[in-house]
Amino acid sequence: MTPADVSGIVGGPDPVAKPLPGGGWVASKCAWSSPLSSFLVSVGTSASLGAFDPAVPDAKAKVADFKQNVSAAGAKDVAEIGDGAVLGSTGLAAYSGGTYIEILRLSLTDDQLVQIAKRIMESL
Repeated sequence: MTPADVSGIVGGPDPVAKPLPGGGWVASKCAWSSPLSSFLVSVGTSASLGAFDPAVPDAKAKVADFKQNVSAAGAKDVAEIGDGAVLGSTGLAAYSGGTYIEILRLSLTDDQLVQIAKRIMESL
């Protein structure tokens, strides 16, 4: 995903993407920020997910875990994003094959979260 992709979704100037260290289930992480928006994207792989928590061994299970954790706040399934996606009050989780993404909302609308998740999944 490029800064121009993000700007096209959220408006305003191109945001700055700052890579952050991974850890735990996170294989890589990136913070995006601009005057109009900010969000955090974390990516887990089959290897990083499987090594972190045997109870949540893969991307599909991680999305189900996210849904359970945010269900009190009205989590809902979202169609047409990877192999499955869930939108909650804190953000959005999705998976495609063995890859899991989680987007922490910070200052995005539901529609912007969905569009960003679709764009990320298209680039996998």
